[in-house]
Amino acid sequence: MEELENCPYEDSEFDWNDVVPVKQYTNEPTILNLKYEAAYERLMDYIRAIWLSGEISERAYEISQNVIEYLPGNFSAWVIRRKCIEKLELSPALELVFLEEEIE
Repeated sequence: MEELENCPYEDSEFDWNDVVPVKQYTNEPTILNLKYEAAYERLMDYIRAIWLSGEISERAYEISQNVIEYLPGNFSAWVIRRKCIEKLELSPALELVFLEEEIE
């Protein structure tokens, strides 16, 4: 994957220039510094920023889907997604389609 500038993943339809990614680790060593694939780390840095800002938007909804597709067990992504569905009054039918695809 080529380096993405100011975007957490390829094919995003949103502008991410206003989001400052939040790293999981500082440069200080800790007891357990896990190494992640670069694409996953970048994605998580952006969703951490969305989580901390409390943003509820189509953009937050989109990134939650990307995180869930990468790691379905990410509880924070599901919480962000649920909040977006409720606040933005998104289609429950479309969510069921997404859930069915994730189950398969």
